[in-house]
Amino acid sequence: VRQRGSWEAARVRFLTMALRAWPRSVLIDAGSNVGVYSLTAARVGRKVLAIDANYRSALRLAKSAQANGLSGLIHVYWNALSNRPGGSELRLRLPAGCNVGGAAPLEGADRGRDDDFVDEAVRPRAAGLDQLIASSGGHLAGARGVFLKLDIEGQEWSAFATGQKLFSNHTVPLVLMEWGGTAVHRPNLAVWMLQFLTGRGYKPYELRPTGDQANALVPLPLPHWRAWPGDILWTKNATLLTDGWRV
Repeated sequence: VRQRGSWEAARVRFLTMALRAWPRSVLIDAGSNVGVYSLTAARVGRKVLAIDANYRSALRLAKSAQANGLSGLIHVYWNALSNRPGGSELRLRLPAGCNVGGAAPLEGADRGRDDDFVDEAVRPRAAGLDQLIASSGGHLAGARGVFLKLDIEGQEWSAFATGQKLFSNHTVPLVLMEWGGTAVHRPNLAVWMLQFLTGRGYKPYELRPTGDQANALVPLPLPHWRAWPGDILWTKNATLLTDGWRV
């Protein structure tokens, strides 16, 4: 943020463009952190379901939404996405770090460096994505498209495992997700996500900078999923999302 004045500017700009191209769209922001994506989507008039397992981040986002008059558009959930009651424990990132809203699961190999985290572990409430959507009071009612952004520290698979009704009952034009943690530490789940998404007609892309704040959507080869970049996106039809962008 100090160097560029924004966080993940290209991805935020792309998502904003896609949301504007889809009237009456909704963003589900799983791993919302302090709300860069959620607040941006709400500022262009889109409803948001923001989900984060770090209670500090959920509180910060709720206060930001209130301070900016966006509480009516953003529903904030302090939840971990899980298909297991009780979920798992998290380690919270130290406030001095660059990612003050970060957290990492205690289970699994992708736990972060020890000096990045406080010793205290927190067990957030656990729920499935379909369960949270059902409890949102019709927040998705009338939605023309539901955009999905996932950044949950190698747990992205859980959004698909617990959100199958979302894909059955709604049009999901775009999945913007972190890929690297799962591909490295849980390759079996990476393969499962590949099958889940390609089986529903989605294709993977990289958002690649081309200079002067321009970007291109570059198709990713399925056989080489282990070498994909850390952040990728999935869509069935890139031309519906990329007015003015190179594909």
